Amino acid sequence: MAKTDRVTLRIAADYGRRCDDIAKDRRRIRDVQEAIKHPEFAKRHHQLLDELAAEYRRILMVERTPFLTIRVGTRKSGTEYMQSLVAIECQINYFHGVKDLILSKAFGESIPVAEEEIGFVVASNEELGFPLGCVYEETYRAALELGWSLCLASDTPEIRCNYLQQPKGEQLLLAMAPMVNPLGAIVVFAIEHEPLVRLLGRAKDGRIGIDTAPVVLSNVLAGRNDPLGPRTRWIFRK
Repeated sequence: MAKTDRVTLRIAADYGRRCDDIAKDRRRIRDVQEAIKHPEFAKRHHQLLDELAAEYRRILMVERTPFLTIRVGTRKSGTEYMQSLVAIECQINYFHGVKDLILSKAFGESIPVAEEEIGFVVASNEELGFPLGCVYEETYRAALELGWSLCLASDTPEIRCNYLQQPKGEQLLLAMAPMVNPLGAIVVFAIEHEPLVRLLGRAKDGRIGIDTAPVVLSNVLAGRNDPLGPRTRWIFRK
């Protein structure tokens, strides 16, 4: 028997036991028999299972443990943040204008006035309820409904400097207010650890530190559909 079949049978057996327990708890056992005979029993039963499953997944998301908890606002200017990235030999993608973005006025305005400790969580579009992918506004809206918050642009170098053990091949997008890079592209920051061809060079130890990734094209902001894939993973504040 295939592994999937064994898992399915185990789940079905556990489900049956739970149903038995519920039936035994009924004060009027005929309620169960009458409910089963209802012409919409199967349809409404499946609806209930769908609702409970969705609610349980939401509970798990709300309770998700931060993958990183750090102090932010530890630097007071874009220049200081650039220096902190250079200090860890972080790869900077100059072609995508990362340096210009970090030294921009918008980035500077995102720096917290006072230091604070923040927990950061990661979730994919699929985990947030979009198995076919979605535009970034939908991603943001779903996360905000969980009680999470958008990141600040200045959170990016803070995370990069404190997440040096990032798995190779991983890319995490910062859920933040999009910025416009010098090429006119609408972007967010991305934390990466992968020797991509499009990156110019790489750090001595192989760390690929910070890059900009297109969040949406300008036509998406105009209301057209250009979703990011279901496996796109985002960082949020919790």
